[in-house]
Amino acid sequence: MPNSSKASENKRLLLVDDEPQLRELLGFQLRRSGYEVKAAASGPEALETLREFAPDIIVLDVLMRPWDGFETAARMRPLTGAPILFLSSLSAEMLQQKTAAAALPCTSFLTKPFRFEELRALLSSLL
Repeated sequence: MPNSSKASENKRLLLVDDEPQLRELLGFQLRRSGYEVKAAASGPEALETLREFAPDIIVLDVLMRPWDGFETAARMRPLTGAPILFLSSLSAEMLQQKTAAAALPCTSFLTKPFRFEELRALLSSLL
C-alpha cells in the first residue's frame, strides 16, 4: 500500500536534478507518496516541461549544468508561481546567501545527503 498523505495526493511535482539515479529514486518514492511527478535533467529541460505541466511545487538541484539551480529558478519564475525547494550539497547558509544575491524567492532548502522522510515532511509543510 503506498505511503501517501492528504498533502501529497494529486499534487503535481516537478523534480529537476542532473543525477539520473537520484531522479529515478526520488521520483519513485514521491509517486509512492501520492505525488504526480515529472522529472527533468537540466534547467532547459525543466523550462520545456513547464510549458505542458503546471506543478504545485518544484524540487530543484542547485549544482547542475548548463544552468545552475539559481539561474533555472530565475528563468522559471515568469512561467510558474510554484514554491521551490532547493536541494544541494552546499550548506544551508551558503544557499541562503546565493538565493538572496540572485534576488530569488525561495521556499526552502534541503542539504544533501538527506533522508527521504525529511524531504517528504518538508514538502508536506510547504503544500
